[in-house]
Amino acid sequence: MPLQPLSCIHCREKKRKCSRESPTCSRCHQLKLNCAYPTRWRGRQIERLVPGSPGNSNALSITANGYLTSKANGLQLLDAYFALFIPSTFVCHPSRLKARYNDDCLPSCVRDSVFSMATLLRSATTTGLASDTRSTSEATPPGEIWAQQASTNVVNQISRPSSDVLHTLFNLMVYWCAVGKTQKFKEHAKMALMVIRQLKMQELASSVTRSGQLERASFFVGIISQCITDDSEWVAPSTPFSLTGPLPSSEMDLHSPIRGQLLKFIQHWIKIRYFVRGMHADTDAGMQWATLFNLDVETRALYESLSPHLRDFNGQRSLDADFRESLGLQTLYHMCRFVPHIAMVRLFQKQKSPAEDYVQLCAQIAIRHINQVSDVIMNSVTSGPASLLTLPPFVAYCSFTSVSVYLSYLNYCGKFWNDANDPTIYLLRDRLLSNLYLLNRLRRVWNPVRVMWEAIQMDVAALGISNTDVEAYDDIISGAVKLDGAIAAMAIQSPQKRGRKPTTVAAWVAQTRGYGLDHSTLSTLSCQVVDSNHNSSKRLENEVNIGGCDQTAIISLF
Repeated sequence: MPLQPLSCIHCREKKRKCSRESPTCSRCHQLKLNCAYPTRWRGRQIERLVPGSPGNSNALSITANGYLTSKANGLQLLDAYFALFIPSTFVCHPSRLKARYNDDCLPSCVRDSVFSMATLLRSATTTGLASDTRSTSEATPPGEIWAQQASTNVVNQISRPSSDVLHTLFNLMVYWCAVGKTQKFKEHAKMALMVIRQLKMQELASSVTRSGQLERASFFVGIISQCITDDSEWVAPSTPFSLTGPLPSSEMDLHSPIRGQLLKFIQHWIKIRYFVRGMHADTDAGMQWATLFNLDVETRALYESLSPHLRDFNGQRSLDADFRESLGLQTLYHMCRFVPHIAMVRLFQKQKSPAEDYVQLCAQIAIRHINQVSDVIMNSVTSGPASLLTLPPFVAYCSFTSVSVYLSYLNYCGKFWNDANDPTIYLLRDRLLSNLYLLNRLRRVWNPVRVMWEAIQMDVAALGISNTDVEAYDDIISGAVKLDGAIAAMAIQSPQKRGRKPTTVAAWVAQTRGYGLDHSTLSTLSCQVVDSNHNSSKRLENEVNIGGCDQTAIISLF
């Protein structure tokens, strides 16, 4: 059996002789330690750079002839991982991970999985709208070499579950999902669930209490894995997990405190997901209505617990808010409102005697939040599209739902999407194009978003909207972003201040299935858009005639 070229990390720390056997040296095997071997940095190839690929310019900043040149360059990837990958701090401690990396104490499987996600997301920030980095089967996704190495190494660690193994599996699960390797990400999700079970059994058999960080990681990774494998017996809605108290000490230096708030909303979203998935034609509508009422109360209470600047975030960049995290909170909140109400519309319509008043009430609430989240997304797109590429897929799901409803409305009314003589169409057009723009961008990073994009293409084409129209909108946005701050504010904000309170990451894959809008539901929602347009048409006519503001810039439909 070939031996490792260097002693393992544990033997090096204790200055003991190492047998250098793979996958575990004899000393680590005897002491039941998680054996890991350091890597020779000069000889570690990280990517085969494809000439002309969009990720090349980014990758060249940290490589020389395809090899990692120093730990400092590796730290750039770690920084990119924590900066670009929002869930990163749900599963690990940034400063501790960097310290372990500097001390050569970070297992290779963790390091490689982190580098794979960092490389993927770094390359995404340099991808143009008109390009498609994975348009051909022979194109290699950025970071795949790292992911392949991590996948190979972590398999040998499954029998020795640890937070490092869980962290590795989570990164790989998300990576393979992002690049569309369905079988691989399902396999890693199943392994993650198995590791979580084993860690729980170890805790029950031991008197040692698990750290808050490990508890948090197990909960979050369990949610994602459950959504992928559809293992409903594992993470139940009543899973004990609370973030109402102070954050554990291991979480004090999170990259952003907002991410803790995101995790609260994700926990709440799981309850809503179970509520929606539990609806069937023979379900007691009265009981479901009561449950929906209670869920709405919880959603609003959770939203009101946010700080004022998070509640008031409308998509515009601000110095006192983390842009992507704030956008994530807003989309999660609105998703927690419109998804269960759409589900109730579908349930009521399946009843022998549909309660029309309740159907219309649910449809009104759903449309209100679909439009509000579209406004937030529109402002986000126009205020700085670059960072949108690293948003998680649940944001794209909000755009997917909005586009589905708006397309149905246009088809229902028989209206042309770019009618210059109809002010309500102008307002809807900007919402529609901004959501299409976001989907078109994110589909180049996340395969689940590509599924959403392909699902709407027939309806988009039927209304005469082409990719050229979406790309032209990109040119308009790029020009608006370059404007002076005051001018840009005039160009992208409504002239009338809105008095309303604005509102995978719980399901990387489940967002693309399970909540589809059937024809009947879309028709009901479209009627609400029609009614709202009719009732507010006079106000809209006044708004679009306000001097100095272009009609296409008005974003408030009602």
